Amino acid sequence: MDLKDMILVTENDRGTETNMLMTLDDYKSFIAVDDMSELADNLLQLGRTLGKPDNFTEYYRAANVTVSARFCLDDIQLGHFLQGFYNDSKEFRFDKEASSYECVAKLKEIGMTDKAGWMILTCIMKWRTAHLKGDRHFITSMTMITWCLKHYHQEILW
Repeated sequence: MDLKDMILVTENDRGTETNMLMTLDDYKSFIAVDDMSELADNLLQLGRTLGKPDNFTEYYRAANVTVSARFCLDDIQLGHFLQGFYNDSKEFRFDKEASSYECVAKLKEIGMTDKAGWMILTCIMKWRTAHLKGDRHFITSMTMITWCLKHYHQEILW
């Protein structure tokens, strides 16, 4: 799967925001539009998000339920999405179960988590916090990688 095939989906249900990652087929099932012309219009709007950094399409599923979606531009945008950069509220959650299996597998493949974005950057920052007591330490990449694997091996999924 290519990142550009991934759809970033946010469901806002009465102010509660849930982020998900979906394939196109799963997204079509998720929005559950019976009218073919309405589905075609929604997919046309979704297609217009390709290559534009901040353009989301919105679908009003019910009076208090809005679904915002866009195709993923790149890994930076994906990281921002996972960290809630595009959410209206900082109170949001990522629903791994509602996300497409292929998308969650792609996260693991590129070394990202659904919580912190890049796993290795999170690990590096934890290592620096635990081991640096000033600028006198000489940091070697092997020391850092060994420490990360020892303490956070369950999170690193290469």
